[in-house]
Amino acid sequence: MKATQPSTPASSQEQAAALRRFRGKAIRLLKAAKQEAAMMRGLTDNLESIRADQLAMLRREMGGKIDELVHLFVVTTGETLAELQDAARAHDTGRVSALAHRVRGSAANFGAMRMMAICERLETSANAEAGHEPAPLVELLAREYQLVSRALGT
Repeated sequence: MKATQPSTPASSQEQAAALRRFRGKAIRLLKAAKQEAAMMRGLTDNLESIRADQLAMLRREMGGKIDELVHLFVVTTGETLAELQDAARAHDTGRVSALAHRVRGSAANFGAMRMMAICERLETSANAEAGHEPAPLVELLAREYQLVSRALGT
């Protein structure tokens, strides 16, 4: 086993300079994430929370069972969103992508167009962008989930 030389401790000035660089990078990443969330709000403004025609079709086809499906969607999506928030805090991009994909599929069943768009962006950015901060989009998704839940009558 090879012995390594201990490194020389950084001076307080070097430590302060490193912290300033780190803080600057963190601020830039946070600003970029906030801008992305604002952009997503703008892109999804013209989309409906729920496509009424799709929900009406489900009601016709499913009859009374639609209430069970809505309940299942609301409960499981709420649980998945909690997992997604944890994954975003942990910067676990693989998990963020997988959970966003799961929510997107569930949202598609009910025609929740804005939820689908936000999930798609979360999924692609988690897979492609190093240093991407998912928290603002996850927060936007959580707010949209509340709107969708209300639109579904829960």
